[in-house]
Amino acid sequence: MQQNTSGKSPGADRVIPEALKNALVILPEITDLFNKCLASGKIPSVWKKGVVISILKPEKDEILAKSYRPICLLSLIGKTFERLIIDRAEGVIHRRNHELEHQYGFKEGRSTEDAILKFRQLVEENDFNYALAFPLDISGAFDNLWWPELMYTLRKRSCPRNLFRLLIDYFAERKLSIVSSCAEASKHATKGAPQGSIIGPVAWNLKLDDLLNLLETEGIPVLAYADDIMIVIRGNSREALEREGNRAIGLADNWCKQRKLEISVPKSDQILPIKKDPDGQKNANHQAESVNWGMGYKCLGTIYEFVFIPKITYAAAVWYEKVKSNANNFDKSKSAQLSVLRTVVKAYGTAPTDALQNQLKTVERQLKPSGLLPEQSNLGSTEDQMGGSIRESVPELPCESKAQSQCPEIRSKASKRYR
Repeated sequence: MQQNTSGKSPGADRVIPEALKNALVILPEITDLFNKCLASGKIPSVWKKGVVISILKPEKDEILAKSYRPICLLSLIGKTFERLIIDRAEGVIHRRNHELEHQYGFKEGRSTEDAILKFRQLVEENDFNYALAFPLDISGAFDNLWWPELMYTLRKRSCPRNLFRLLIDYFAERKLSIVSSCAEASKHATKGAPQGSIIGPVAWNLKLDDLLNLLETEGIPVLAYADDIMIVIRGNSREALEREGNRAIGLADNWCKQRKLEISVPKSDQILPIKKDPDGQKNANHQAESVNWGMGYKCLGTIYEFVFIPKITYAAAVWYEKVKSNANNFDKSKSAQLSVLRTVVKAYGTAPTDALQNQLKTVERQLKPSGLLPEQSNLGSTEDQMGGSIRESVPELPCESKAQSQCPEIRSKASKRYR
């Protein structure tokens, strides 16, 4: 229950997270309720009722229904029970020969950077001359998850009988309600991963594993992040690429049709990952130049350290070698920092990058006693934490004192401090 975030909106039962976190007095009763649900295979109907709140999208016509973004609020006690179900179903979720390692979404310890690195590996580490990538988009993937097919997947994975019966009831008689000041409209849901639930993302991964396994079995490299799928086609000629590409798309299309899903053709364009701009990170200096900062050294130094640097060094392990080997691109990556650094340290336009970096370090040392900058933001302490393996895998960046920003562990700590 402590995992429920304070300040979250309650579901249909109106129980707020702060009440759950302080409900030690009734903890035995809640535990008894959970045990009875597991034994009977039944879930209270109020836990299966979602309260839909519609939020108008920015600069959209308020008359049109598609201008609103629906947010579904579920019972927090029910979501706590869902976490218990996931814990008990670990053996089913990670069943050998079923779970595929190339799914990077909704998995602990995995990120988009891991998916990008794997994609680069699939393209480069092979004996073929060419590689073609198909970004496969499934229309309304989460909204169209077919529950009978999900139950079939659970049976294939030898889901324990008590959990299987409980999950059948979990998806049965689910209701969505929109409440206004004068009326309430309700509708029963018959498909889809319940929005806002704990089980929903896991259920989608279970289903998508079937497609990923099918393609891998056919010798077609593939990786996915949640519902974003990338199929990699490799060959030594254009004819070979076309032949393998058509075969891969045919397999994926048949799989989707059998499960009442549909491929979005406009969003599934083919791309050829040939020589791309390795300095393709968004040029954050243009945004920085257009902002009237109105801040002093302290705030600007913190923003540079924990906003700008993580942005321009995102996925550096993927693109840095290409940038370093090309002097022109390397100079571009350095110049991307110049305008921001000039703004931070209030220097002349002719000041070089190295001098601005040194000036920023001087400012940081001056700010240390104030406690506004973290103790680990200076060059020495951060590099000590990186260790030799990080230095070897990621060469020195143009912003050399910030090479650690590509390390997920260090960057996540920095982001938490900034927030």
